[in-house]
Amino acid sequence: EFADSVSQLVTQKFLELTVGLTSVHRRHKALAGIVMTRAISWHTCAYGWSRECPELRHIRCIWSCVTSAWTQKCTLNILSEHCLFSTRLHTQQPRSCPQKAPDGVQSISWTWQGWGPGGRDPHHQEMVRYSDTPLFPGLDVRQAQVVVLSSGTKCISGEYINDQGLVVNDGHAEVVARRALVHFLYAQLELHLSKRREDSERSIFVRLKEGGYRLRENVLFHLYVSTSPCGDARLNSPYEITTDLNSSKHIVRKFRGHLRTKIESGEGTVPVRGPSAVQTWDGVLLGEQLVTMSCTDKIARVSLPSAGEQIPISSLCPPRWNVLGLQGALLCHFIEPVYLHSIIVGSLHHTGHLSRVMSYRTEDIGQLPTSYRHNRPLLSGVSNAEARQPGKSPHFSVNWVVGTADVEILDATTGKRRCGSSSRLCKHVFSARWARLYGKLSTRIPNPRDTPSMYCEAKLGACTYQSVKQQLFRAFQKAGLGTWVRKPPEQDQFLLAL
Repeated sequence: EFADSVSQLVTQKFLELTVGLTSVHRRHKALAGIVMTRAISWHTCAYGWSRECPELRHIRCIWSCVTSAWTQKCTLNILSEHCLFSTRLHTQQPRSCPQKAPDGVQSISWTWQGWGPGGRDPHHQEMVRYSDTPLFPGLDVRQAQVVVLSSGTKCISGEYINDQGLVVNDGHAEVVARRALVHFLYAQLELHLSKRREDSERSIFVRLKEGGYRLRENVLFHLYVSTSPCGDARLNSPYEITTDLNSSKHIVRKFRGHLRTKIESGEGTVPVRGPSAVQTWDGVLLGEQLVTMSCTDKIARVSLPSAGEQIPISSLCPPRWNVLGLQGALLCHFIEPVYLHSIIVGSLHHTGHLSRVMSYRTEDIGQLPTSYRHNRPLLSGVSNAEARQPGKSPHFSVNWVVGTADVEILDATTGKRRCGSSSRLCKHVFSARWARLYGKLSTRIPNPRDTPSMYCEAKLGACTYQSVKQQLFRAFQKAGLGTWVRKPPEQDQFLLAL
């Protein structure tokens, strides 16, 4: 129900914002949006379960691998009863419970008839209570707000790469949505620094005692994508449902879970080729294909195979967003990592395959520093998937951020606006905003450094972030999943606009 509501919110918002555009620019093959909600407490009205209750986390993880609404409901009721019997119950009288869960909230109901961890309790045998309090936080669509929107399925052509940070390299909807969210996070930090108290209190950030900032406890982000992210998540292989499995299974599974790259000026992805991790600037300008990592590798959860185990469809390492966060390296100077709470996919996904790609296994990339984690977003499909749209994808990308007046249309091939000017989401614009914030916040963050003069120095200055990123890349290679291919380093070697 929540997933369907988010899908409708994002789609309706896109139609509202693009009503003045031509039909060509309103057409899209991939739409993405990030919705912000305010969290609801984990504990129930009746028994006050702790937010950190391990049984609840267990149920939450199982729910993330279930996409059928009917199966979710049955699973939640069964698991909640099991959780109820194995959890310490408070002896005080329960508080009154609502008669009905709020509309748009993923909720469960259960009955307790005097059962405790050791069996039936004679002192409370007649006690019967129902709870319709949401099990999962933040799933109240009444408080949902669309904060960013984007569309697009193309990447920049190699001839247009830029060494001043004036272009957007990846025009795929999910990636543009993340960059739009970074724009939103900058705006919220600037709002927090406002001299007006009411503006500061409206910010989603709070200041930490030890320095720096983090999201307010109740702020959650949900990513909606109208189609499954390109790469391994979209490979709902038909070989799994054919009768001649022996002849094809080994070949197909060979590349399941592997890192994949997008095709320049085209559609689709291919497995990473060769051990080279860095592209060269002169090579790309001379015609070498510009390689961009797939959206699945940037978003989805991937896990590591055990020693000697063949790599199955689900064996991906935790890719970037679910380990490093959405905020990028620059904002890590000021804030703690920002993670997705849920991912909602509209169409072009195979239920079992996508849930395995987005899920996790017991083995991981190792211990992570404080404030970083192996994020496990909830995963859901929608009741009515969007119809497949045949034909070639448009060569433009659209983006919008809450608080901005108009949508911005980019030529995905050039990485710039149609008029030739730079996007508000390009590296150069972000670097200028970062430099202004650094001048104000350098005394309020832990371990401040001298103001860097170059964009690449500012990124490398986020030492913990860079350490976790290298740890992640080593995990990919150790698992035999391929090498994360990076853009030519020259594109980050420009002066900051101080």
